[in-house]
Amino acid sequence: MREQSPDHYFGLDIGTSTVRCIVGMADSHDSGQLSIIGHGTAPNRGMRKGSIAHVDDVVEAVVQAI
Repeated sequence: MREQSPDHYFGLDIGTSTVRCIVGMADSHDSGQLSIIGHGTAPNRGMRKGSIAHVDDVVEAVVQAI
């Protein structure tokens, strides 16, 4: 079987005050480069001092960022 690299790459940063999401894809002209095709942020009110305090609020922030 031939090993294939993924077409899309996703990053998710769940921080204490903000959730950030970024989406990229392999550049068709240069296989070593990524093109950013989307991003999002949302306030996170479910974290306290780096720990999850209210899971529903964290989930909602992730959904909004995506």
